[in-house]
Amino acid sequence: MAEEELLLIEKALTVGGGKWIADFTESFRNFKVKNQVFDLFVKGHTRAKGFFLSRIASYFVCPDYRVGCFIFRSKKEGYVNRTLLSEMLDAIRGYMRKNELKWTWLMLLQRGWPNPFKRFVEDMTSHDVGIILYDTNSGELSYNSPLGKQMAKRAFPKALLKRGRSK
Repeated sequence: MAEEELLLIEKALTVGGGKWIADFTESFRNFKVKNQVFDLFVKGHTRAKGFFLSRIASYFVCPDYRVGCFIFRSKKEGYVNRTLLSEMLDAIRGYMRKNELKWTWLMLLQRGWPNPFKRFVEDMTSHDVGIILYDTNSGELSYNSPLGKQMAKRAFPKALLKRGRSK
């Protein structure tokens, strides 16, 4: 089940709605940053490729930022807390500085999110890291900032949302 969720997210980012956000071209499993291991990391650029005219237009209109998306799936309920989230964000921001990424997203998948934690994430005002919480039991999404909202709206697999609601 966990592998299927990761495959759906990877597909949505690389060939699905993720194309509205960025041109995600590479993905890595069990990606380690500092002492954090993420189940999946997908990276790409904001400047889309295309045929002749769209490629020229994209070159002159769209900035070419490097971006990435980190996905972490919790093995048990209540595993991700503020401390772990802070450690993940520190690792991600260090990776961003080292690799010159402009924006990143962090998708956290877990069965059940406590309401205080969801409110904590929703109140975060990060302009460089969008955070998305996905409840694997209910299919509910929570996110911070416009960055997280756009990723949740455009690129999160609809099949996962439907699956969560049908349980």
